Amino acid sequence: MDALEKIEAMEQVLSQSIEQSNRLWQILETAQEHMPRLEDLFAYYGSPEWREHFELDEQGKIPKHLPRGVLSEDGIYNTILDYRELAQTMRTLADQIDQAISPEE
Repeated sequence: MDALEKIEAMEQVLSQSIEQSNRLWQILETAQEHMPRLEDLFAYYGSPEWREHFELDEQGKIPKHLPRGVLSEDGIYNTILDYRELAQTMRTLADQIDQAISPEE
């Protein structure tokens, strides 16, 4: 690869990297803003209040037209697992970024 090809290739990588970085910042900001509600959801799951609501649904006392995926035994649990996997993936990516920036460390 000659100098011009290398410059063009690296310019393309830089442009893509800036675009991805901007998108990631937006996603991270949205995720951080959402965290208090997510913490509320995770705390609700399995709580006495959730159990009471689950039993009301089992007894048919919750209107059928009301969305109640939150009362399924798998809905919140699967979301917890998804977020746990997402957190691990973000940690791995952070380590890869750190290594790419400072490969000697």
